Amino acid sequence: MVKKGLLQRLSEGPVVGDGSMCFLLEKRGYAKSGMFTPEAVIDYPEAVLQVHREYVRSGADVVQTATFYATDDKLAYGTGKEKVAYSSVDINKAACELARKAASENDCLIAGGFSPVPSFRDEGEEAARKEFSKQADAYRNESIDFVIAEFFHDIREIEVCAEEMRKLNLPIVLCMRIGPGGDVNGTAVEDCALRMAKTGADVIGLDPRIMTRIEAHRFARQAWDAGVSYIGGCCGFEPHHIRSIAEELEPERKLNPPVHDMARAFGGEFFKNSLTSELRKEVLRTGDYWYSMNPASGRPFSSSVSKPKTGMKFQ
Repeated sequence: MVKKGLLQRLSEGPVVGDGSMCFLLEKRGYAKSGMFTPEAVIDYPEAVLQVHREYVRSGADVVQTATFYATDDKLAYGTGKEKVAYSSVDINKAACELARKAASENDCLIAGGFSPVPSFRDEGEEAARKEFSKQADAYRNESIDFVIAEFFHDIREIEVCAEEMRKLNLPIVLCMRIGPGGDVNGTAVEDCALRMAKTGADVIGLDPRIMTRIEAHRFARQAWDAGVSYIGGCCGFEPHHIRSIAEELEPERKLNPPVHDMARAFGGEFFKNSLTSELRKEVLRTGDYWYSMNPASGRPFSSSVSKPKTGMKFQ
């Protein structure tokens, strides 16, 4: 059976991406803090594969290669006299192999990742183009399904990257990390969106902030209602966030995440046996209790400690 591609899946309903690789690997001791370069795909492949599998089990439709900052200029950037252990070709090929292993476990798509390069700032567009071109060449024979550019904050740089991505003849996703003020040069958000679309990209977007799993439910629903079909995460997004997105969009996807038998949304069956009977009735009916919580906020803002239902007793 031929695997459905990204554009076909988007035409049929929401597509759930995966989340952060660098931050999770750094938290677990497998990436250089501050540098976040991806040597782990060669030095600690089992750790990278485990993170991929956690996203697959959480319900992601996409496995993105662990190739953030996997260009030769970034691998050498800030190393001083240290020898660069691996080339960008070595890392990108190893990352593709790991992504394929994880993707095969649940019919997921494989996305090759691109990220900003120091060359753009230090040497200009043509130097950056060479780095993007080398990374594209590494993906050319790796049987990936589409490509993603992420974490860019300069519209000019992502335009250069998109030109090299197009040479792969694959669907293109472009994402920028910009706020209300626009990109690093002050280009308005609306103008960045239009310019990204004009590159021929199939999907464009902005990276969301880190959030709780309950906020991820709300984010997924609001994004889908606003017309967003590809929903995933970036820095700080962990498997439980992706699981919340997959759970929230289950009716539209007509697909439960693999973890559904073990971890149900909002606690699932747990509350049928909870001692807080008044609470469980409300949760099972609407889930509003969870949506109204302000985690770690304390009194008087946390409804869980400040506004108990009349007659409820806490020990």
